[in-house]
Amino acid sequence: MKRESFIVLFFIVISQVATAQNNGYYEVSYNIDGVWSEWKQEYDKILIKEKNISTPYLSVSNISNHPSQFYWRITLTNGPITTDNNGWTTYEGTFEYYITDEYPDIRSIMLNDSYKRWINPAHHNTNKGQTPCVKRTAKAKIKIHNHYYTEDVVVGYNFWGNPKTQPQNFLNRTWNVWFDGVGFGVFIKNIRN
Repeated sequence: MKRESFIVLFFIVISQVATAQNNGYYEVSYNIDGVWSEWKQEYDKILIKEKNISTPYLSVSNISNHPSQFYWRITLTNGPITTDNNGWTTYEGTFEYYITDEYPDIRSIMLNDSYKRWINPAHHNTNKGQTPCVKRTAKAKIKIHNHYYTEDVVVGYNFWGNPKTQPQNFLNRTWNVWFDGVGFGVFIKNIRN
């Protein structure tokens, strides 16, 4: 009986870990000169700090850092201004990011196809010859679209090890941000609703 209990507990723990790793998956895309790049998943060590739309910001920072030490942050300052027939809601806001001598503007950051694309002051070391980074805040037009769906989620296992599921509501959210002559898209998947 102990062995069966251990097996059931093991499957419950594994299912919870798998679910937690799937939450907060996100991709980014860039619009330069009117052309969108393909969606790319960002690196794994990032924690998404998205507040509800009524608390107006989306920020990405390293898991080990304080949220004020972000790579980039989108802040809604006014809105909603309009909602179109396709469900896109428009806001006014800002896009904050860091620049250096090596990457002096947003275009150079977006065109750098490296995992070190975004600059974070917590990891920017002037003692190692890196030039100081400077925070840039740009006025932005922000469009947000919500995609709601329901999916069966494993909530446990029965005595025989078969999964028990129940419907769970999820939300995918797309943020398109226009600033400094470029576009920045963020697609966040599997937000528990």
